[in-house]
Amino acid sequence: MKKAKIEIQEGFEIESFDKEKGEVTFTPKPMNIISRIKTIDDAVKILGDEDPDVKDYWKIESTGITSHVIWHQKLIVITKALNEGWVPDWENGESDKYFNWWNMSDSSSGRFSF
Repeated sequence: MKKAKIEIQEGFEIESFDKEKGEVTFTPKPMNIISRIKTIDDAVKILGDEDPDVKDYWKIESTGITSHVIWHQKLIVITKALNEGWVPDWENGESDKYFNWWNMSDSSSGRFSF
């Protein structure tokens, strides 16, 4: 039996090998979700144009609003894409959830303190 050594290009893996023809088929390795989403456009591509939050984003963007409203909607779309369908169960106190919290009672100047 003859042997051939094939170096697999980074980012790919062997999908199949046909022993009769000697053909090797490669496929891209699935990337981590964080590696795939770098922009709002990446998140929209993953969720699709029919997603309700993406539709809301397009509506807000079409109005020309450039304030915190559009940025908040962008964060909603990106977060939804990064969560890959996972939705936090806010009724379940056993599961960990994280959110911003500022304690401003000790701040004499009224600014944020960490």
